[in-house]
Amino acid sequence: MRRKVLTVLAETIDEIGKHKRLGGPAYYSSLTLLSLGAEFDALITGSVMRAVLEYSGYAVNTFCDHPTVFRFVSTEPRLLRLLNRCFSNIRGLPSEDYEAALISLTMGEAPLTDLDTVAEHAETLVIDAQGFVRDIGEDGIVFNNKELAARLFQAAADLQERGTTVVIKASHDELPRPRFVEEFIESRGILIVTRGSGSVTLSTKLGCWLTSPPRVIGDPTGAGDVMLAALTAYLASGHDIRHSLLRGVAAGSIRLAKKEPPWILWSEIESLARRLRLVGCDCIGDSSYV
Repeated sequence: MRRKVLTVLAETIDEIGKHKRLGGPAYYSSLTLLSLGAEFDALITGSVMRAVLEYSGYAVNTFCDHPTVFRFVSTEPRLLRLLNRCFSNIRGLPSEDYEAALISLTMGEAPLTDLDTVAEHAETLVIDAQGFVRDIGEDGIVFNNKELAARLFQAAADLQERGTTVVIKASHDELPRPRFVEEFIESRGILIVTRGSGSVTLSTKLGCWLTSPPRVIGDPTGAGDVMLAALTAYLASGHDIRHSLLRGVAAGSIRLAKKEPPWILWSEIESLARRLRLVGCDCIGDSSYV
């Protein structure tokens, strides 16, 4: 198996007032891997980043031609209205196998059942919960649905039972009820929980740890995508989850301090990661820690 990453990423357009901004994992995660010089193949939605990656010599395909479009209703608190959503089964997967795969969507652009399809190509599957737990109300406002979160964690536990190592990254408000979290961790799944600029928790069947990112003032947009891209690249290179998490957190923090585009170097990540520490938690799977 090649030490290479497969990415399945959604491209978004954010409407903020009269302005439109390109974003989403297809933008931030792809540029992170590109700037690091990581080996990866990409499946994405939209067309902008496909052109960028093809021009840079990367193998890329699209499984949906248009981006998902959100309108910012407010930034504090962050409220989004869905204007247009890409939705399609994941197709065009390369025939080769990968050390790790990252699937990072924004609004259910692919069905949950397609996790099985991607998992067939990778030893480790990294999932951003965001893309599978969001729902919309009658007014089009986006919210996190605990029932959808429960289905995601159940599907991930099933993949674990079939031999795929699954890493889920979720914000604290994207988690299902505690029993689904506990069942996922009991299946030997790996859970990373973020709290904005606060602590990051890593929970596994073997233990629970937390780290506090450095305080950096800057634009947080895309920091989670940058974190997951760097973490996945480290996992694909053979590092364990604790080592990879600290490097991912460091990369996300570096994103806060950088203007667009978020170019990041391995040396920058390693330098900042040396300042971070993982501290043990008292218990595993307890909602007070995850």
